[in-house]
Amino acid sequence: LCKDYGGPKRARALRNAETELDVPAWMELVKSGWLGAAVSEDAGGLGMGMFDICLALEEAGKQLLMVPFVEVASVAHVLGNIGKRAEIQFHAIQDGLQILVPALPQEGWGNVGSALPVARNEGGQWFLNGTIRHVPFARSAQAYLVAATVGNDVMLGVVLKHLVELKTVQNVDGSTSSELVMKDSLVEESQVMAQGE
Repeated sequence: LCKDYGGPKRARALRNAETELDVPAWMELVKSGWLGAAVSEDAGGLGMGMFDICLALEEAGKQLLMVPFVEVASVAHVLGNIGKRAEIQFHAIQDGLQILVPALPQEGWGNVGSALPVARNEGGQWFLNGTIRHVPFARSAQAYLVAATVGNDVMLGVVLKHLVELKTVQNVDGSTSSELVMKDSLVEESQVMAQGE
């Protein structure tokens, strides 16, 4: 898979075309089942360990695959271990129906003192406000896994792409990163994956 869809010439051509995601490579990666490699078989994954997925990630990196492998696999790992509440989201990722990437503030990436977005609950619906910088593959994703503060607690929720303002920039190496701006971005109760747990 990596040799068939990787290599510097393919990566350069995709970046020159300002293509963030190599769709054929992504579809093959989804078919391989590797996105759920670090999730137990009982939860629908391959039941392998982190060592196994690291080997696959290393090969994908060596071959310069332009896919959100590490991003989506890490979200799949988190969701696969949350349990029933996250089951639908996990299977949407595993089946290739949704690209869901983590959107978490990164201290030290030009985000000195970065704070989590703030969530408030109104009538059983959550609304998030805040900005998260340096989100990889945000333009290609359909949703984002976001941590937000709720008083003294933290919640983990799924925010749909059409509910955020997205500002994408091209990085020096030709890849992209985005800034997510949430202004009362809605998170339905069913999209809250964890809270204060």
